[in-house]
Amino acid sequence: MNDAEPPQPTLTGDEFFPVPETPAPAPPPPPEDGAALLDEVCDAIARYVILPSAAETTAAALWAACTHAQPAWEFASRLVIKAPLKQCGKSRLLNVMEALSYNAVATINISPAALVHEIGDDPPSLFLDEADVTFRRRGGETSETAELLRGILNGGAERGKPYIRRNHAARCNERVSTFCMVAAAGIGDWAPDTLEDRAIIVSMRRRGPGESVAPLRRRDLPALHQLRERLHQWARAHLDELRAAVPEMPVQDRDADVWEPPRRPRPRRPPGSGFSRTSARCSATTGSSTRARSWSGCTPWKRRPGATGTGTCCGPGTWPGCCGPTASARRSSARAGPGSR
Repeated sequence: MNDAEPPQPTLTGDEFFPVPETPAPAPPPPPEDGAALLDEVCDAIARYVILPSAAETTAAALWAACTHAQPAWEFASRLVIKAPLKQCGKSRLLNVMEALSYNAVATINISPAALVHEIGDDPPSLFLDEADVTFRRRGGETSETAELLRGILNGGAERGKPYIRRNHAARCNERVSTFCMVAAAGIGDWAPDTLEDRAIIVSMRRRGPGESVAPLRRRDLPALHQLRERLHQWARAHLDELRAAVPEMPVQDRDADVWEPPRRPRPRRPPGSGFSRTSARCSATTGSSTRARSWSGCTPWKRRPGATGTGTCCGPGTWPGCCGPTASARRSSARAGPGSR
């Protein structure tokens, strides 16, 4: 009688190469607190640049945030940075804003043709340094190129104002978008009145005794770029809300066009977070002219412990959206009557 051999186990390979268990998916990150994020942006700007007031720091932070939500805006506010003399930090501020803004394109000069080619369906944020050279008057008049550039920058502040050119090869006209966010910096009273009329104005000054800032180096850019990505994710996640928002505007006409985008972002904050109504005025002197800026109906938002400066927003339960430096004081009543745009 032959003993039957025991059945041999079937080897699948798992005995030698065990299949690891699939880990459970990580929980989604908590929603970004827009107000706390803007606090960080204000702190980042204040780390590298000293501005005349915390309100102007807030205005710069809001403009950078608005570059990430351009599809939601009808108007692309310009940011005009003016310095009475050199070494006031205008280029440094422009560099910080470039690192924080969406799809930044930086230049010290650009032709009208290159500008309209640079703008497409996904408009960039344009940063123009040394703008005083571009718009400098020679013999009492600006150059033809500067005038063409001014026209594009003025028209591009509003959606739906294309640059139309003739394509002779195709025997047709081409419409090129001019809509994009623009920040420009220069020394002196360099900005054309029509550009200032569409702009948030930040006036620089030299640091005083005891004031210091950190140097901006390439090693600092990753942290600023991380803030930029967080701003972009927050803004793109709330585009529908931003499009539908109808903020109360304490200013009218062109000033309302300029300040509506910064007033729209409204992530909710917990009730009872310490808001109070206030208003302030700040003025900045550039050369021989003093331009008043109205900060009407703004509200300080409660900043986290250790945050620097004082922010502004437009009401309880909102992300800061101030109605900062307006153009209303830039023209005398003889030059522009009521309701003029």
